[in-house]
Order: sequence, then structure tokens, then C-alpha cells
Amino acid sequence: MSELIEISVAIHNQWEITEKFLVSLFKSIEKYRNVVVNIIDNASTDKTVVELEKFSKKCTIFYNDNNMGFAFAHNMIIRKSFATLSCILHNDIILVDGWLEKIVNKILSNPKIGIVSVVNDVYGNFNKGYEINQEGNYEPIDIDNEEKKIDFVN
Repeated sequence: MSELIEISVAIHNQWEITEKFLVSLFKSIEKYRNVVVNIIDNASTDKTVVELEKFSKKCTIFYNDNNMGFAFAHNMIIRKSFATLSCILHNDIILVDGWLEKIVNKILSNPKIGIVSVVNDVYGNFNKGYEINQEGNYEPIDIDNEEKKIDFVN
């Protein structure tokens, strides 16, 4: 993967969840040199602000004075981005090795694909995805079509 990839995650409180997410994120991307991580703290009032400093050498942290919400926080980052690809994540997930490469490979496999949304069940089975068609509308990916399937099961 040679494209510059920017990963962003907006957070508000919930440090225990966020810490587990960040540990899994940085472990899963440590082999990549072309990935930038941005964390947007939406005015956390718990220990999140202090604890985030543990990760400050691995990412850029933005602090909002008010909770501006998920969409606003990510739009703020994407507007400033010079990356080829943007990846928006939630902090309530645990990432496994190989997740980023599979998503990047899928989105680069077809110039018609503008967005990939992956939802896994508790067993790691792929069950949902979308691509943007030529009219700019979201179109479900046929999970039975092996050409379009993203398999997250190792």
C-alpha cells in the first residue's frame, strides 16, 4: 500500500473503551509507514483528555472545546487532509491485523467504488457493504459475489 491513508476517530469520554480501541489500532497498523492517525476529542470531561497523551507520539490529537458531534469532528479533519484515502472509525471496536489492507485493496480494486462500509457480526463474518454507483447513490454490495466480497475471517 503506497497511498497516504488518514485514519480519524472522534471520541467523547469512555476512556476504557477508547484505550482498548487505540491499542488495537496502533498494533494493527504498526507495519505501515503511510498511515496518519488523527484523534478528535469532543470535549471529554472524564480522564480521556489526560490519558490521550500516552498516544500523542503516534498520532495528532485535536481538542474541541465543545462536543461538536461525530460528523462535524470528522469533516473538520477530512477538510484539512492531503491523504489519498480517509478512514473513519468508531472507538468501540477492536481491530485485527490485516483489516486496513483489505479495505484499501477493495476500494482501489474498482474506480467506481467511492466508499466501503464494512460491518462484521460477533464472529467476524462479513455481512454488509456498499459502493457508490455512477449516479452517486449508495448501492449494496452483493455478498454472494466473490468479486465484491471482503472476507475478514482469517
